[in-house]
Amino acid sequence: MKNTEYSNPIIQLLTMGKCELSMDENDWPDYPATGISEKDIPELIKIVTDKDLLKLDGKNPMVWASLHAWRALGQLKAVLAIEPIIAMLEEYNNDDYAMSELPIVIGMIGGDAIAPLGNYLMDDTKDEWARVIAANSFTKIALKSPEKRNECVNILSGFLDVATSDTASLNGLIAADLVDLDAKEAIESIRNACQRDIIDEGVQGDIEDIEIALGFRKTRETPKKQSEIFKKFREAMKQSPIFSDNDDDYVSETVINPYKLGRNDPCHCGSGKKYKKCCL
Repeated sequence: MKNTEYSNPIIQLLTMGKCELSMDENDWPDYPATGISEKDIPELIKIVTDKDLLKLDGKNPMVWASLHAWRALGQLKAVLAIEPIIAMLEEYNNDDYAMSELPIVIGMIGGDAIAPLGNYLMDDTKDEWARVIAANSFTKIALKSPEKRNECVNILSGFLDVATSDTASLNGLIAADLVDLDAKEAIESIRNACQRDIIDEGVQGDIEDIEIALGFRKTRETPKKQSEIFKKFREAMKQSPIFSDNDDDYVSETVINPYKLGRNDPCHCGSGKKYKKCCL
């Protein structure tokens, strides 16, 4: 890609370089203040959909251009960008920045994204983690546009009604999204999904955790299960030459116990993401 393919002020995005991941769009640069406006939307879309940018060496500042472009599209509430962004979800599904920020961008654009997102979410030929981005986008839309909340909740709960164990991680994350929306009206869909054992309990927990989060119960009736990942990690840590018996509580309670961190707490790795969508 050549800089000459783009006009001012878009060309500046090719040299802005790295910026920190932020799940708060208020921390993003003010791109319209740099002169970028609605007339530049086609060029911004061209950058976001340029697959060659994804192949660039990480030291090349141009590799960050797509991030700057999608943030600008969000700030411009660019409805024209909805379909192109959704079409790129499988290209971005291994990109931590995209996983975190594209739902925010789509949420900023608003309710026009609901129908195409719903079609994408229900398409079982699409990659599961690309569909995770789509699902989380409904949460962002509902939070930004409260009048669209019921529509978003219905789509997410409707997905759980027909989901299978083939998408256990996606199902668990959708349950977490519904908790984020305090979607008490979706509890029967969530309960049924848990009864069918199609939800990854490592995301939001089991049905008792979810019922507590949504206010349907105050305490657990059964002991909390340790996940298999937790057990294996803990045993592996015990084999470490630097591990001592005095470290046992630290390993189990501080380092890897997902129940010591709230579902919306920032991950202890420093990524800026919520724990449930990062090291968990």
